[in-house]
Amino acid sequence: MKFTLLSSASIIALGGALAVVPALVGGQAYAVPISGSAPLQIGGIIPVGGTGDLLSATSFNFTSTTWHAGTHATPFFTLIPQGTAIADSTLTLSSLGSYTFTSADGNFTAAPSMVVSGNTFTSKVVASSGSIAAGTESLSIYLVGNFVPAGTLSGFSSDNASETISFTETGITSTSPGSFSVSATFASPAAAPPGPPPVPEPASMALLGAGLVGLGAIRRRRA
Repeated sequence: MKFTLLSSASIIALGGALAVVPALVGGQAYAVPISGSAPLQIGGIIPVGGTGDLLSATSFNFTSTTWHAGTHATPFFTLIPQGTAIADSTLTLSSLGSYTFTSADGNFTAAPSMVVSGNTFTSKVVASSGSIAAGTESLSIYLVGNFVPAGTLSGFSSDNASETISFTETGITSTSPGSFSVSATFASPAAAPPGPPPVPEPASMALLGAGLVGLGAIRRRRA
């Protein structure tokens, strides 16, 4: 029996080929998961409950949502036709894990929490600020869940994913709500929840303190 030895270059090339070919399990092809992000275009929101302003609402309905793909998205999501419609469920603040969206190119189902790469991510309100008295309110919500590709993305496998939605309401008065705007970003696999601004390191704080002391000394000498 004759054996043919492969060169190291051939082995590397073969390994690369195997890496991009979907595995066959029981006759079913399982492709690689999507890795990327895309903004979602939300045409309008309807706050439900409360007194009509952003921060008192108990849930939100979206009047229109589409994939804002094309050059605004990372390569995997550019496969989705720009403006593909998304049908959202009601986003209920007391039950963020019940939110879903469906589209021709994939469906997202939120969960109360998920373990992603050893870290537990939780669907939650990550930031809120403002008041009716100030005339401006903002709200940022993080949703983690599972994305099942379909349509033009149907060759990819399901994976964890996240959606971050940021609301803003301006021009609020004591008698009427203001103007609402909203932006959203979808990511697969799930992006980490937005966090508070970074706390300066002790060394940075010490350097800042030394600079302020020096500035004070210069001012005293000039006086």
